[in-house]
Amino acid sequence: RSHNSKQALESVYFAAETGFNDITVDLIYGVPQLVPKEWEDTVNKTLLLPINHLSSYSLTLEENTPYNKLVKQGKYIKPDNDLAADHYQTLVTLVKEQGWEHYEVSNFCKEGIYAVHNTAYWQRQPYLGIGPSAHGFKENKRFWNVSNNKAYIQSIVKTKLPQEIEVLKSNNELNEVLLTGLRTKWGVNLSELKQKFGWDPPNHLITEWQEKGWLKLDGSQLLVTEEGMLFSDYISTELFMV
Repeated sequence: RSHNSKQALESVYFAAETGFNDITVDLIYGVPQLVPKEWEDTVNKTLLLPINHLSSYSLTLEENTPYNKLVKQGKYIKPDNDLAADHYQTLVTLVKEQGWEHYEVSNFCKEGIYAVHNTAYWQRQPYLGIGPSAHGFKENKRFWNVSNNKAYIQSIVKTKLPQEIEVLKSNNELNEVLLTGLRTKWGVNLSELKQKFGWDPPNHLITEWQEKGWLKLDGSQLLVTEEGMLFSDYISTELFMV
């Protein structure tokens, strides 16, 4: 992000002084140069800001980015998974000590103040994409608009929707429910998945992960534990219906 910490703090305070009630910030953890004490101080200072929501993501290397190029040149240190896990656990501990909810793998909030926009994604609610490159979703269909601005405008002038549509197959729908639902504190309902998709979970995996403390069952609701949040993507993909 093309700003420094001073500018970031000024922006948050300015937003609060202007009258915005719901303010969220993003934090990046797993930065190799960020020693545990510095990360702890960062989280504590963040929680003193006039905010009610926090998202935090692990630093990852992506192809064709300046950071990845610098790592390959030996000028920057490659992110370390163990350090990222330590940072994440510190974050979870400090946030919960302040009475905040950890309601999705990467998202935290003061009681009940969930991100409306992202929660719609995780709960597979319909949303409309307007503008070049925008994506939308409804029932079992996903659609996305052409990315080229000129082509988008020309199509709209001709009263045509400049979009492609994908109709999701049953297994794709189920896999999406698992991938998004098991990232949240609400989990997934096994009875509903059985009724809608005819899917039975592999009981040996559920049992194994329960014994490891990664999963728990509340009636027919399958939930990822606090410890299991670290492995939620792995858990959901292992449960996928091919």
